[in-house]
Amino acid sequence: MLPHSERCPDMAKVNFAAGVEAHHCPRGQFTRTGRPIDQAFLWDAKTPGLGLRATVSGAKTYIFQAKLNGSTVRVTIGDPRSWTLDKAQKAARDLQQLVDDGKDPREVRAEQRTASETREAEALR
Repeated sequence: MLPHSERCPDMAKVNFAAGVEAHHCPRGQFTRTGRPIDQAFLWDAKTPGLGLRATVSGAKTYIFQAKLNGSTVRVTIGDPRSWTLDKAQKAARDLQQLVDDGKDPREVRAEQRTASETREAEALR
């Protein structure tokens, strides 16, 4: 069984192959500064940057997080019910390659979205 990350929600690293079903965000707990904990993270020991975010409401999402130019970049990958672990790990590795190349994955996605919308608009004309 996976740890629930109550003691240190941002630092737990486990092998995701064991399953991610048991991970949850603890209810009624507070940070050292007194803010309620509204999300908890579990990090994959095999794939750097790949995490599982669980919210108090019970929603879970694979995420990618890395540092780029001194700032934290966090990108949503997808719901674990829709994404296999292998696909989430590959997506995290792809996103890490972008960061390693000095590119912000959020900006790359926005550029791709804009290009797609431009192509669709031109096709309608």
